[in-house]
Amino acid sequence: MRQDTYDDLPTSALKSSLTRLAYIGGGTVIYYLKPDTVHIGRNSQLRDYAILEVGGKLEIGEGCVIGAYNWIQASGSVTLGDGVIMGPHTSLISTSHQHTDPESKVADTPLLRGSVTVGNNVWIGAHVTVLMGVTIGDNTTIGSGSVVTRDIPANSVAFGNPCRVHRRK
Repeated sequence: MRQDTYDDLPTSALKSSLTRLAYIGGGTVIYYLKPDTVHIGRNSQLRDYAILEVGGKLEIGEGCVIGAYNWIQASGSVTLGDGVIMGPHTSLISTSHQHTDPESKVADTPLLRGSVTVGNNVWIGAHVTVLMGVTIGDNTTIGSGSVVTRDIPANSVAFGNPCRVHRRK
């Protein structure tokens, strides 16, 4: 798996996608297998120490902000629509382990690959975790500290652990 850090991004195979960014923060790291599996839209920002781990597919729309210390784990697929803002210390995780035998080592269990899909104009607060298989609809707000384990419909305000809709916009 290839690793690009902030210092060598301009010379990486991702150069054609990354040169359109408004900002790439210090300490940002992108791990990827193939550069054509990563797309970052125009005027998007990767804040300091964001980590993008792409073994599958990652698509970030235009005008997105990936907050400081965020982790996007896209060994499955992660898709962010346009205008998504993610607060700091947020994680999007597109995989899990199928650990059914308590005698087996977790590292030896099958890796399940899924997807995370975030619609357009979504605000995800600080310290949020979004798990595999989740879709968050357009124009939705996810409150800080939430753990999103199931789909959240468009035009919602949702928060909690587990995250649930508290009102519609």
